[in-house]
Amino acid sequence: MIVGSYTLLNTFERCARQAHHRFVLKDQKFVETEEIRWGTRVHEAMEARLNGKPLPDEMKHHEEWFAELTGAKAEVKLGVRRDWTPCGFFDKDVWFRGKLDVLLKTALGAVIIDWKTGKRREDADELKIFAALLKAHHPDLQRISGWYLWLKDRSVGRLHDLSDAKTKQAEITGRMERLDRSLATGYWPPHETPLCGWCSVQSCEFHPEKQR
Repeated sequence: MIVGSYTLLNTFERCARQAHHRFVLKDQKFVETEEIRWGTRVHEAMEARLNGKPLPDEMKHHEEWFAELTGAKAEVKLGVRRDWTPCGFFDKDVWFRGKLDVLLKTALGAVIIDWKTGKRREDADELKIFAALLKAHHPDLQRISGWYLWLKDRSVGRLHDLSDAKTKQAEITGRMERLDRSLATGYWPPHETPLCGWCSVQSCEFHPEKQR
């Protein structure tokens, strides 16, 4: 069984062929760019800061964000089974999972915050998926909201209402069922997009290397 995630679904719906190689065959070499390395360092530093450790000198300018994050939890790992009952992130029967950068929670409400180090691109689907997982673990939550923090330009993204998490859970189940059909049939069609030039599946007919 393949474990679902936002990244898996996003890749599958963009190009099933890429998802097959990346998440099923796992035959693609991961290329760690400088941007990826920087993003990892920033996320690790932000997590450490929420746990009481000072930010490194090159990130001191991000200290302003933490004034309002007292009591927040960092890197919250959530997993669910196929029936949306909660389980551990690494449990053997985990079906879908996600990791929240920042969680502020009260008895009946929660705020999800996601750090972003790249170009600004609002995608509420990611936050809604996180909210669906959070609702499975905390069914009493009545209101869930969330936003992105765009660290590169030091700005706050739009406020997204994520409260309708039950509807999102049903939607995710449907999306995962389409993925299951590809697993069962072996049908992983490619889809040509402007991102094909950056894809690691060079055997695909739409990759620029293949077309030369």
